[in-house]
Amino acid sequence: MDLVLMVCTCILSIHVAKADGTVGKTGDVVCQTDGYELIEAKFGKEVHTLCLQLKPIGTSPLTNRNSALFLEPDPDETPKEYQGFPLSEITMAYGFPVKDPGRGSAEGYIGEDHQFYGVLHFGNRTLHADPYGKDDPTKFFGAFENDNMAAPRSRRDHAQPPQRSIFARSVGYFPFSIENRSRVPGVARARICDLLLLADKEFFEKDANSSLNHVVRRMMHAIAQADIIFRNADFNEDGVPDNIGFSVKYILVLTSTETNMRVFGDLLSTKAINGRNYLMRFARLRRLSEVCLGVAFSGHAFQNRTLGLSFTSLGGGMGGAAGGLCDRRAYGRSFNTLAIAHATTEDKARVPERIAALTLAHEMGHSFGAHHDDNFPNPECRGHLMGSQSSTAENGMNFEFSLCSKRLIAATLSSMSYCLMEEDIPYCGNGIVEEGEACDCGLPSRCVHKDPCCTPRGGGALIYKEGTLHKEGCSVAPLAMCHPSQGLCCTPKCMLADLTKSGIVSNHIIFYTIKISKFIKKIAERL
Repeated sequence: MDLVLMVCTCILSIHVAKADGTVGKTGDVVCQTDGYELIEAKFGKEVHTLCLQLKPIGTSPLTNRNSALFLEPDPDETPKEYQGFPLSEITMAYGFPVKDPGRGSAEGYIGEDHQFYGVLHFGNRTLHADPYGKDDPTKFFGAFENDNMAAPRSRRDHAQPPQRSIFARSVGYFPFSIENRSRVPGVARARICDLLLLADKEFFEKDANSSLNHVVRRMMHAIAQADIIFRNADFNEDGVPDNIGFSVKYILVLTSTETNMRVFGDLLSTKAINGRNYLMRFARLRRLSEVCLGVAFSGHAFQNRTLGLSFTSLGGGMGGAAGGLCDRRAYGRSFNTLAIAHATTEDKARVPERIAALTLAHEMGHSFGAHHDDNFPNPECRGHLMGSQSSTAENGMNFEFSLCSKRLIAATLSSMSYCLMEEDIPYCGNGIVEEGEACDCGLPSRCVHKDPCCTPRGGGALIYKEGTLHKEGCSVAPLAMCHPSQGLCCTPKCMLADLTKSGIVSNHIIFYTIKISKFIKKIAERL
């Protein structure tokens, strides 16, 4: 009996809280003692103080050891001096709101202007940083209609087999074979789509203030938002997220008129450009044959108020043309590409990051075989990510795939995902409890509903460990006494269970709880 009681009490996470149940100034302590810093961030008319930690991009699951930044497009000959710049010194920001660390998490970056750009998931709300008050949440920016293009060949099996040119041999051709590897216990196997990101000169100048650090951070933040959406999607409907993610292999930034002309020619000389021609020019880059998908970030406006364009994968089961993820290079082009517009036809108007991130995830959905939800009679599929209109709603559904989209993407993954790499690395935020995690509530915007006892990805669980106060995501929430996954001693309301009816004397539980409470009090006194 005593052994059972010890198990019930020792599973409790140690949290620091004041007597009134609030966290108090512990957020300040974390910022001062564990490499965090306090940032005042603006979200429209709201201002929130965030406790943020800057982490090198190289430590992110969105990069790998081969990730590099290039300023030159494909050279005409063997690339003797074709060198990339490392991403190790470029940082992203992760943290939580000081006001309520347990219910909120923040992800983004600090710009060259020292302002925070990114998202704050606060309870059941998602706020987007708007440092200069330029984002109007009620404004309609454009449509997704006719954004999925047909590649100029009728069937994927009509494509030429990949040819190994001198350039391809020198840089290493994309490996289509998948290596058999044993699984790592306690870790959900992820399937990763490698990316090539391109920023044209207009995007570099207008949306990143001609800063290499800023342009990389902005693109990586957009990819991160799409990544967590895909990671949490249960495409095969087995009740468990499929853990499909992204990793950036190449970043190409066109900083000069000469490099811009080499890729797009004189296409970019008009105010509103033909998005289809833009995508076709982008598809000529030879390095696209080494990645799963290529994403172009354009600082221009596309005609007809189009926000983005992509080639839709044939694997979705609805016919159509070849293209999308893993598409092999043929006839001098790779149709595993998509493009996002960051300008409107209105003078000096830019597409805000929240709309650009939504557009990116939407176009990636096309690349994985999804079609517009409006095409299906099922009303349950409406109002999700693959709708044909850009949405200003904040109900969270527009950042999730509908059942109709999931089934199309599942068909693509079962037949056309041979270029996805398998990875066995824990990922906080994919909705799967893995090694080192007490819990995982998945999408931060859904955590308060899905698992209120759990701290979201990047959230502020305050844990005293090895003499230092730490912040961790995927941990028991600061004001929760326990988590239901820890056993029958914890209720769904994150409270200790009354096990008297089960033959366990409650005063024994109280005895051990008091001992832990005294230890917590000593920790609080040190702060």
